[in-house]
Amino acid sequence: MIPVTTDVFNLPERLAAKADPALIAGDEQHLAVVTESLEQQIANLSGRLDAQRRAPGGKGRQAVDRDLEIHRLTANLRMLQRFGLDLCLGRIVSADSAEPVYIGRLGLTDSAGRQLLIDWRAPAAEPFFAAILAAMVLGQPITFPTTIGGALIAAAVIMLQRGEAIAAAPALSGSGDR
Repeated sequence: MIPVTTDVFNLPERLAAKADPALIAGDEQHLAVVTESLEQQIANLSGRLDAQRRAPGGKGRQAVDRDLEIHRLTANLRMLQRFGLDLCLGRIVSADSAEPVYIGRLGLTDSAGRQLLIDWRAPAAEPFFAAILAAMVLGQPITFPTTIGGALIAAAVIMLQRGEAIAAAPALSGSGDR
């Protein structure tokens, strides 16, 4: 099971203003859906893996195919179990849409097929890293997600305006104010 805290934005007292519910409610909601989807996918893969292991091995090509499927399911399950909420790297908000796009270590969809996290290697994630690079060039502080005591400290919120990256604001981050 994935460890989940009730407050993913567990910030120190000096940064309490950044944990204002008006600022983080949407992110908390989205991360709850990510957690639920991750748990469902782990349960689904575990069930499929158990069924494959109980299935007869067969002979020749049939045995090889079964073993390959077990190997594939085991690798996918191990990958999903490796992460909790730190699966999410951050988010971007485009000038074209008020809805944030969440970037993850893996791509993740819910049971209805709705994209919850975009894989960081996908072309759609390029603006996220372009904004980070631009902010570093501009000398802006960038924070990355860290887990402290099992609680996720939010990544920098990356804003895009007119297709150009602007400085990343660590508005929801616990380590941006030094």
